[in-house]
Amino acid sequence: MQKQQGFGTATIILFLFSFLLIGNFIFSIKTNTKINNNNNNYNNNIKQLQKEQTTTTSFYGIPQGSPLQLISFNPFNLQTKPIGPILSFNELVGQQLSSIDIHNKIYYLLGFNSTNQMINLFGISLNTGLFTSITKVPILEGIFLGIGQSCNVDLNDGSVIVSGLSNNPANTGKEHVILRINPKSGEVKQLASLKAEEIIGGVSGYDYKNNVFWIEFGRTNNITKQLEVDLFAYDGLTGNLLKIVNNNLFMQTMAFDPILNKMIGIGLLVKGPNNYQRIIVSLDSINFKLEQLSVIEGDYVMLNGAIGLIDYYSKQLYCSMQSNNNQTNFDFLTIQYETGKIVRKVDTGSKYGLKVWSLEFDFN
Repeated sequence: MQKQQGFGTATIILFLFSFLLIGNFIFSIKTNTKINNNNNNYNNNIKQLQKEQTTTTSFYGIPQGSPLQLISFNPFNLQTKPIGPILSFNELVGQQLSSIDIHNKIYYLLGFNSTNQMINLFGISLNTGLFTSITKVPILEGIFLGIGQSCNVDLNDGSVIVSGLSNNPANTGKEHVILRINPKSGEVKQLASLKAEEIIGGVSGYDYKNNVFWIEFGRTNNITKQLEVDLFAYDGLTGNLLKIVNNNLFMQTMAFDPILNKMIGIGLLVKGPNNYQRIIVSLDSINFKLEQLSVIEGDYVMLNGAIGLIDYYSKQLYCSMQSNNNQTNFDFLTIQYETGKIVRKVDTGSKYGLKVWSLEFDFN
């Protein structure tokens, strides 16, 4: 955990399960409601996706702690297996700051080097476990490791959308930047900037069909003057701010379903004091609507990190949750996300969740 010097103390703390919102928010991007609809690359890639799909699936991840090494993950018995050699003993990684390029079979993640204090975007081959690229990212580590950062692959061209605190020397506040990185060339292009406080457990995702990047921040509502948690939609090519959607359904994971043409994730209904219900929610990048899709059966409440992987062919979502009494072990769940039915659960054997720091889903 690295504490960054030169930033102000938090003024407001809002805690709800894996939500921890610190401070207030000012955004500096002009609203533009036009969406880029150039889908030629997407249409070609989705056809290739369908060709690649088989009856088996694969899970890849990074284990907790040091050293840095790619692993495979078995969703039936939760066993892990190393892929390739140990890559580093100096890289620290935040929870779920990763994404998979399913076309080129590359696992991307952000890492903070404890020796030189630099943040890198690593590309790791799913086949060999070796680095395919290492790109220095011009962002700073915040008060907590990985908070306020995100990592999402654009499957149209293999670029990676990354966000974090700007390392601009002129930055005197909590200026965040959204970057588009080409791992092959090392080119880093800034798409947008905004001033924000970090959210622990904040979600992000990339809709590569409509080229919309979603990210969660807190802000003070200009009308109500109340602090709220919102989902910000940016044009992934121009960086224009398209829409701000209030996260009133507490969407806490995010993955794109190109068939439904929506982001899918785990949400939370607050029915009353100590009365909660986990739900599946969808987020529309065209009409910008956050809606309840289904109710998850059972009394699960606590969510393990921001893990919410989906197989959009079988309409299954994979996550780890704990029941409402907080005394049982976490279960690794397979949920039919259109109905909320749990089709499989595996006891993790721990009250602290999975022993992986990030986890991604790939089509074999």
